[in-house]
Amino acid sequence: MKVHIDYDVEIDGHRYSVPHAFVGQILDARITTRAVELLCRGNRVASHMRSARRGEFTTITAHMPAALAEKVDQLAARLERSRGWIVKQALAAWIDQEEERNRLTREALADVDAGQVIEQQAVQAWADSLSTAQPLSIPR
Repeated sequence: MKVHIDYDVEIDGHRYSVPHAFVGQILDARITTRAVELLCRGNRVASHMRSARRGEFTTITAHMPAALAEKVDQLAARLERSRGWIVKQALAAWIDQEEERNRLTREALADVDAGQVIEQQAVQAWADSLSTAQPLSIPR
């Protein structure tokens, strides 16, 4: 299985982290009822307790790039929360942001398909007016 850009692999709907140096590589998995081992050319590169929670992540901070792991550790200490909690919150926020971006993109494409577009010059004039004493109304 191929390691995703966010240094994890998916097994039975659950994602398990591997060291970030393996991004893009193909790994093998040894799966038991209790554990998941991830192997590169027969050598174990990661091991996790198996999880049945589909759509969730099991992430080991040591698998992250050092700078990111340090930020997660600092935030966890400041908020008095676990690293896992920080990662879950960040992931949930990112997913919400991507879903909203997708919704807005689809809405914009529907407007274009319906011919509801605003000329660039009108938008630029409106934007330029925002720092003046009498800003223009939003172009429609």
